[in-house]
Amino acid sequence: MKRYAINKEFGIFRYLKIPVMPPKMAGFVGGLLRAPGWVFRSIEVEVSRQKIKGYQQGEIEVLCFSPRGVAPKAPCLVYYHGGGFFFGAAGYHYKLCMQYAAELGCKIVFVQYRLAPKSPFPIPVEDCYAAYKWTVSHADMLGIDVNRIAVGGDSAGGCLAAAVSLMLRDRGDVLPLFQLLIYPVTDRRMQTESNKKYTDTPMWHSRLSVKMWQSY
Repeated sequence: MKRYAINKEFGIFRYLKIPVMPPKMAGFVGGLLRAPGWVFRSIEVEVSRQKIKGYQQGEIEVLCFSPRGVAPKAPCLVYYHGGGFFFGAAGYHYKLCMQYAAELGCKIVFVQYRLAPKSPFPIPVEDCYAAYKWTVSHADMLGIDVNRIAVGGDSAGGCLAAAVSLMLRDRGDVLPLFQLLIYPVTDRRMQTESNKKYTDTPMWHSRLSVKMWQSY
């Protein structure tokens, strides 16, 4: 492995290797990730769980983040976490969404979609689509302004947010107010110069992207 000039703020991530090989093991490990207990003990944001119907009536969970004392008819961000389509949400995903909720005064619907390779395409993206539709149809119950719902996500979650937006457009549904796409995975061709160059970088590299797309 080459040495790369990676900012020291990344700490242990400068050396961490993601266990994506074999993909089935990655999916098994990723499926074990659960929301940490501290998420439900925040003094600023109330977090509740809801079981909803995903693709083909499969059950998925969403977490609803609500800033304490937020006004009725709040804006909402439907958020899809990253993780290469293999892994459940990590601690920083929850921390990020709690920050969004507390500092922006908006509600977050955090979607725990089903994961590859056990649940390959189209299951994850259809789960995400179903969660958006559920949010719209339950806006009154959730205290959300149906005209101020956005979608967002990071990495694989950014891909899912962009895909859901296209699905909503093509299916004639209520469109999101905007998309928050954080380094989204959007190019399955993988022919860019960076894909050719960075084949052994720490944490993630283009060879893992090949496995990710194959499994998805």
